[in-house]
Amino acid sequence: NLLFAGKVLAENVPVTDSELATEIIAKLMALEVSDSPLVGKRLRDSIFRVIGSLHETTFALTALEQLLQNLENIGLWRFLEYQGHLTPNQAEQKLLTLLHDDDWHVRAKAVDTLGNLGQGSESVVSNLIELLHNDNNVSVRSKTARALGKLGQDSHAVINTLVIGLQDATPSIRANSIEALGNIGQSSDVVTYGLRKELGNKSYSWTWPLAAKVLSNLNQDLQTVVNDLLKSLQDDELTVRADAARALGCIDYLSDRTISSLLDLLQNDDIVEARSSAVTALFNLGKKDETVIKGLLESLPNNASPVRSKAARTLGKLGQRSEDVVNNLLELLQDDDSFVQSSAAYALVELGYESEVVVDNLLKMLKDLAPFVRTRAIEALSKFSPCSQTVFTALFNALRDDDKAVRRSAASALGKLGQSSDVIEQHVIQWIEQHQNKNWVEHGVDVLWAIAK
Repeated sequence: NLLFAGKVLAENVPVTDSELATEIIAKLMALEVSDSPLVGKRLRDSIFRVIGSLHETTFALTALEQLLQNLENIGLWRFLEYQGHLTPNQAEQKLLTLLHDDDWHVRAKAVDTLGNLGQGSESVVSNLIELLHNDNNVSVRSKTARALGKLGQDSHAVINTLVIGLQDATPSIRANSIEALGNIGQSSDVVTYGLRKELGNKSYSWTWPLAAKVLSNLNQDLQTVVNDLLKSLQDDELTVRADAARALGCIDYLSDRTISSLLDLLQNDDIVEARSSAVTALFNLGKKDETVIKGLLESLPNNASPVRSKAARTLGKLGQRSEDVVNNLLELLQDDDSFVQSSAAYALVELGYESEVVVDNLLKMLKDLAPFVRTRAIEALSKFSPCSQTVFTALFNALRDDDKAVRRSAASALGKLGQSSDVIEQHVIQWIEQHQNKNWVEHGVDVLWAIAK
């Protein structure tokens, strides 16, 4: 009700009782600064959106006054994010000043905040360009490259600065410059040349997937790019072969030669990382081809666990539910490696093979020591709708898992299942009432948010 009232104010509806408007905003702010476990990230994000949407209303000043009164509890950076929506010019001036602070942590945070606000005035852009060129701290320069990409300004000065960033010796600056060019999306000759040059630099081959993805999105000379990467699959250096394979998987340009070369790498390379990268590429390309299926199945026996796990996951994605595929995946449920087991189970669920054996294995995986395995099991179980009481209970128990990522996954799963079941919503409400003083109760609230969608 409080969020709804805030949304009404955002529509600038005339309110005769000014004290009522102030009370609504004050109560929203009280939730923002609350330390109650019931107030989680989703609720705070919703409050932020509501308060921020008051920027063109008569209530913007009231909201800013409330923020100033709560500045000590909100913190400077959260305040500036709010101010960036309510009075953007004032926030911009403060952040531009902070870009020149003696403490690099402050400069870095100011850069992040400007990037998140997305307000790329000429002054902001010019200050960020100067920072990327001249700041003496690597983290600040790296974050600046990313911020320029978020702002999306495609001026010559921005593009040229980021292309220069492609030649930086610092890995994070190099990577963020590539991604920034991708976000801006300008397919100029200078951008294409810079990215093509990056794909020829074996010393930084780990950036090749990033550069390949941007070139693919820009649709620039993809056949030549693919041919160059195919040659690199034969390189003597392991990392070059592996990175070339992953880069091929990032390009939206399918050819029989690409598929056969990746399968050859999978079947014949002596190094696990190269074979694993080949499977990753096949997964990303997603070609539903009998030759690919056959190659993946042949890679399962006597191969390293990362390769078996990725091969199983790819078989599920490709969606070819043959008897041979299902039997091989069922056999992997008994694998010694829990990551392989979880990939096989998830693949079987993707293929629509929802047997009792699969469910039992997924439930066992919820007790695995690796959080990733527990998360994967929850994601698979969320696809069973309606779910059994056993699955329902197991997912509820996972809301109290020691790992936050697992708890979030369980909340997401229950939220999806609850959209088609009133019973789950009622159970969640009762569960929240019983555990409202526990730190993990916020995930129960997240379930209700998901159901409400």
